[in-house]
Amino acid sequence: MALTSPGQEGKKRRLPCLEETLKIDVQIPIAGGWRFLLFLSILFVPIPGTSGQALGAPQEKTCLKTLRPLEQKKFSVSDLGGVWSLFEQSRQLRPDSTLALQLDHKVSKLLEDLKYLCTTLNGVPLNDLAEYLDRNLRIKSEQQFRKELAILGKSKDEVQIWIEFYNFARTHMDRKLDEQSVQSTIQKASGFFDRYVKFSDDIGQGTKDKTVQDAHKIIDDIQSFIQSDLNLSKAEHEMAQVPYWDFDENHGGS
Repeated sequence: MALTSPGQEGKKRRLPCLEETLKIDVQIPIAGGWRFLLFLSILFVPIPGTSGQALGAPQEKTCLKTLRPLEQKKFSVSDLGGVWSLFEQSRQLRPDSTLALQLDHKVSKLLEDLKYLCTTLNGVPLNDLAEYLDRNLRIKSEQQFRKELAILGKSKDEVQIWIEFYNFARTHMDRKLDEQSVQSTIQKASGFFDRYVKFSDDIGQGTKDKTVQDAHKIIDDIQSFIQSDLNLSKAEHEMAQVPYWDFDENHGGS
């Protein structure tokens, strides 16, 4: 699983991964101009092999398998529309539906972090942005590549963020996690999914104040767990390093 942050799928445009090399003389005048050719010349370059552990390793499969019961519990509530939907169906709880949405999100985030730990036990594969930078920086100097990005409309600050992220990503390709420690984290996290299911089952059976109080408590407890657990805090830190990015050959910016 590549480095990625929550919600990044909707924030970036994926760059194509082509194995062949496209050599272009950027001075040749064709439709779209030399600027467009420059974009193509730095986008389609050879893709060298990387040293990151391939997805689907036995340890990762075993780890992900232990998450299935947690996923099933989470999906049993999601199939009802989440806690948010249950709040919306209650006249008393509807004004607090935003709180319910926060609870749904917090449980989803916990599951996402656990999946991240499983799929990066043996290293964090380069994501699309890091692969794009890697393809270019392996055959060009950093100074040359910075100049090309500037021509395409990227600001110095944005390019600097990209380069710093690339350096971070490269150093984490082969970082290891202790499998037993991750399993311990998963075991501790399972209780939150039990509480989430029970909370959804109990909606409408207690007072409004008690229901709202319980929702706040689960959210706070999950957040404290994520911050205090060494594996989860590492996952949060690594995913937070992924910058917003977009590459538009027409506008040259995000």
